[in-house]
Amino acid sequence: MAVANSTVTPLELGELDINLRVRGQRFCEYRGTRLQLEAEGIIPPDTQWQDGFNSSRTWTVNGISFSLFRVRPRGAKGPRRQFYDCDYWCLRIMREEKAGQDYALEEQKKKLREMLYHRSPEAAANRSKEYKKICAAREDATFQRYLSTLSTGPEKSRMQHVDIAPHAVNPRKGGA
Repeated sequence: MAVANSTVTPLELGELDINLRVRGQRFCEYRGTRLQLEAEGIIPPDTQWQDGFNSSRTWTVNGISFSLFRVRPRGAKGPRRQFYDCDYWCLRIMREEKAGQDYALEEQKKKLREMLYHRSPEAAANRSKEYKKICAAREDATFQRYLSTLSTGPEKSRMQHVDIAPHAVNPRKGGA
């Protein structure tokens, strides 16, 4: 059985893809063709571009770690071996001392500090001060006059609605 007019079209790679926070980790990725990455000025001119998927090029500058490796383009289907020579790359950038799991641990520490603070006497005192300020503002006649001068636009009741079909009978308004 012959297939008529079967043509294989190249994968549309589109524009450079920049992900600032990948899967909750503290690194960013630039994904695109070699030309796109070089045009951004983020690849050193003497970089040796690797063959295949199993190798990467890494370097460190001023405490920032860079890793360049070949990836399958987003949305591409099929086995990796089909993309062995595909011109699509990922440049991963991260602070050297903050790799992977360290970031997740720091986030949990931050959440715990916030929880402990919210249960502290200091936080309760701050909430009490804020509540007293709100009560004072409600009782301040000058401030209330000022608030009444602010216009937020025409108020609409939740009960107002627009008749979709003006000829239809609206039970709330009555009529025919």
